[in-house]
Amino acid sequence: MTLSNDDAGLEVGASAFEYWRDFSRGDRAAALEAIAAALDARREQIIQTACEETALTAEEFAPEFLRMVSTFRMFAGILREGSWVRAAVDRPRREPEGAIGPNHDARRMLVPLGVAAVFGASNFPLSYGVCGGDTASALAAGCSVVVKEHPAHPKTGRLLSGIVVGALSQCGCPENVMGYVRNEDPTDLSVARALVTHPRVKAVGFTGSIKAGMALHDLARSRPDPIPVFAEMGSTNPVFVLPGAMERDAVGIADRIADAVLVRNGQQCTKPGLVFFEGSQRSPEFMRRLQERFAAARSRRMLAPWITDAFLNRSDEIAQTGASLEASSDASPLASDDSRRFCQARLWSVDFDQWLSNPSLQEEAFGPSTIWVLMDTWKDHERVKLHGHLTVTLLVDEKNPADLARARDFMVSDLAMAAGRVIVNGVPTGVRVAHGMVHSGPYPACNRPDTTAVGPFAIERWCRPVCFQNAPQELLPEELRDGNPLGIGRFEDGVWVAGRGPQGSGG
Repeated sequence: MTLSNDDAGLEVGASAFEYWRDFSRGDRAAALEAIAAALDARREQIIQTACEETALTAEEFAPEFLRMVSTFRMFAGILREGSWVRAAVDRPRREPEGAIGPNHDARRMLVPLGVAAVFGASNFPLSYGVCGGDTASALAAGCSVVVKEHPAHPKTGRLLSGIVVGALSQCGCPENVMGYVRNEDPTDLSVARALVTHPRVKAVGFTGSIKAGMALHDLARSRPDPIPVFAEMGSTNPVFVLPGAMERDAVGIADRIADAVLVRNGQQCTKPGLVFFEGSQRSPEFMRRLQERFAAARSRRMLAPWITDAFLNRSDEIAQTGASLEASSDASPLASDDSRRFCQARLWSVDFDQWLSNPSLQEEAFGPSTIWVLMDTWKDHERVKLHGHLTVTLLVDEKNPADLARARDFMVSDLAMAAGRVIVNGVPTGVRVAHGMVHSGPYPACNRPDTTAVGPFAIERWCRPVCFQNAPQELLPEELRDGNPLGIGRFEDGVWVAGRGPQGSGG
């Protein structure tokens, strides 16, 4: 996939899409595995480059690198298994009167949309970047991909892009199956506009802010042929601590929350930004421990100067609400650093009525901060009205009958339904890549809460269903032919028929 500027505008080559779409699922799977192997072979160089650009550590990048290469291998396995196309075969009924409507032969499956434009994230340049889940799932679906460079880490992006192009060429694929568009200037929005409005682009994946995500969403809707944008945007990921849990492990809960906020300098979309709990005998111990952890934290560089500026501006907004700054990290590096990237971690506190009456306290602060909200009683949580979030977390003492009763009510409440993932006795940071995962949520967490950006089902974003009616066998895709030549799992006349496993994976 190539994109270039000329007087006529931007042209995206589409020949690679037809070529890649028509690759057999076995060959496409082999290409994804080749990408993973090529990335593995350059692991040290990739992590070192990412560390230099982002100020994150090699230890922080190690699990992200593993996730990146493992996601490509996961989608290779999904391609070979084959049931992801959701094939369904409904032959004419022997008794036509039993059909609802005309007694046609109807067969459907998912087919790729076309060229997918991917806007990677600033905070996860590996697992949400050039070779992140959006790219891996779109390639698996049969889409060719064009990735827009992220100004926060252009060297990392260019390195990854070159590795992928090399791996694809060794598999006999056209180099432009995955293209890369440079965009080093964060103030230059022209490339983003050109990608989203180009007639060859048929879908967009985005991870970033609400403002930018909705701008792309609106731009895509304004096209003569509107296209889908799958945008992961903003979330405060509230945590609710039940009274029994607080009494049982106040210090342990504080440590888990502090760890989740401070890791990667708070620059995670699933960072817990709000913590609700009632005042109790042990809640002062919880508050003291949080204060100790934030005061002992080390001030760090953020991903980019403009991300630091946004965090400092957001911190000023929180301060202007009258929130109390309970603790902040060591500021000593700030005096000697001229990069505009250092920031202090901040722990804020407000009482419940103050939080409830101030909308600014309910918005995300991207960076190393969180706000505790002290409730008079647990029942105050019933007055909380949440916008959409990626996660909602409930901490409960599972051996406490009163806590379990409260938890059962919470799990069916509007609060639990305000998120794409409901967590019990965990923290929201750390997103498993698995069939059961949902990384999405109601607006403004995402603009498409019916999809997920993580896990095998992410592949379906880049597809649409097509029905083939009364088509002869030789004109049908192999996934829909009688006898199931590829051996995939599919519905046949309304009954699920399991696939034949690896022996059917070569098609």
